[in-house]
Amino acid sequence: MKIFLILLSQMTFAANLDPTTFPIFLRMGFSSIIDFSEVPQRVVVGDSQGFQIEKLEKSLVIRTLVPYATTNMFVYFKDAPPQIFAISADEDAVPTEYRKFDVIRPLKTPAPASSKTVSKLKKGAFLNSATWDKSKDYLTVDGYINANQDSVISPKWEMIRLVDGDKRISPHKVWSERMAVQKDSTVKFRFIFLRPNINKDLKKNFIIIPLQGKTETLHLELKKGK
Repeated sequence: MKIFLILLSQMTFAANLDPTTFPIFLRMGFSSIIDFSEVPQRVVVGDSQGFQIEKLEKSLVIRTLVPYATTNMFVYFKDAPPQIFAISADEDAVPTEYRKFDVIRPLKTPAPASSKTVSKLKKGAFLNSATWDKSKDYLTVDGYINANQDSVISPKWEMIRLVDGDKRISPHKVWSERMAVQKDSTVKFRFIFLRPNINKDLKKNFIIIPLQGKTETLHLELKKGK
């Protein structure tokens, strides 16, 4: 399968929320491998003169050609949304050796519930995974929010906080399938916390998700995190 490498000057995505940007750190003489759960269809990089990108099956091998440089990279898949990376080369950096990313596929829109159908969805926020990267540069939280047949849920995505004792930590990036969760439906989300100074076991940590027009909040426990 051919892969197309395109020089990027400016690109804007139309989405409910800005896509999550993942950091990749490089150093001269070292290669970084990014492994995906699906085969990338196309790669777009901002600085094609400063970086070399090679495709191997489901992986990308990235090298810097200059000691100090920065760029962004967009990786496109057949059906799933693109993934975005911020690449930095620095002679003092600890280079990223290997990262694996699961491609998040859009949820199918559920069929509307009839008047005779009783909602089986439990209202609230639920955790799929909470994982640290190898160097503990960032914490990735993946989960979903359910709305039952009673009402629409409209999270205040910009007000999400990770709670650690008295600390309230803002996410570096927030991604969700939609801004609001309609009745009897589910919306996936991903939160990225960049270098949060918290215990790695996450047993005492949770995330607060405020709601538009309501005093109640959704609580997402992270004790299932790895």
